[in-house]
Amino acid sequence: MGKLTNQGINSEWRLVGGNWVPLTRVMPVERMLLSSYEFRRDITVFAPSDEILGLFENMGPQCNWTIEIPRSSNNLDYDAISDIKFAMYFDADYSDSLATHTKALYPNTGGRSTVLSARFQFPDEYFRLDADRKVSFSLNQSFFAYNYGDLKLSAFGVRLLPKTGGPLAGVAVKVTRTSDNSTVTGNTDANGVLQGAVTTMAPFNAWKGVSPLDEFSVQLDAPTDTTNISDVQLFFSYTFTYRADGTL
Repeated sequence: MGKLTNQGINSEWRLVGGNWVPLTRVMPVERMLLSSYEFRRDITVFAPSDEILGLFENMGPQCNWTIEIPRSSNNLDYDAISDIKFAMYFDADYSDSLATHTKALYPNTGGRSTVLSARFQFPDEYFRLDADRKVSFSLNQSFFAYNYGDLKLSAFGVRLLPKTGGPLAGVAVKVTRTSDNSTVTGNTDANGVLQGAVTTMAPFNAWKGVSPLDEFSVQLDAPTDTTNISDVQLFFSYTFTYRADGTL
């Protein structure tokens, strides 16, 4: 025994005066009783008229759906339930003009930020940190969504995380980009970070607007105690253009 309840706010598009406008409806509460009852030797079963809407008929599917299965009325071992599957069937109309309208609401470009960990995403590099005094981050297409194109760096930085004690400030770091062998040197700040300026990306300004699909290595100066480094992180932001439909 139980109940399935539908309620909430439903949003949809309506064509009004030749223009598509969003319509919001506050849906009434409708509730269906859940039962294991089956028709057997019932003398009469009264069916509702076809002129009356059925349960949940014309209700918005994106409303709030709540299932209640009271403990007091069900002979169930609730600890044995691993999942509840909810199947829904509904009709929908497709409109080419609405598809064109909604697509125009979204930009063709975007931006994302990413933090990469040498310890967790490049473990082979991290475990050679003591011997090589550097880690390399090889960024291929698997680090980016496949519907992103024309990737361009807009921010860049390196962070050193300590195992014990305070931030690793004042550490001399050299960052190299493999594609052109260009290097950027600098010292970490009070938070153990070497970060490019917000607008110019300096001291990484030469890499502003270039593709992040490259290999970047972070090398530490000789006096640095690498045994106290718990992780080396590479973080960056980038802009992109959504891949056009119909292209591979």
